[in-house]
Amino acid sequence: MPLVLVLLVLVLALLVLALVLLVLALPLLLVSVLLLAPPWPACRPRP
Repeated sequence: MPLVLVLLVLVLALLVLALVLLVLALPLLLVSVLLLAPPWPACRPRP
């Protein structure tokens, strides 16, 4: 059944795309969180 193979290839491609987007988005999220809400002023308030 070629339809089953096409569906499998599509699902695998979507999974790979989701993994790549996740790996690319995680550092951007970390950098944006560190830039927007840095955790150090919360621990040590400025005078």
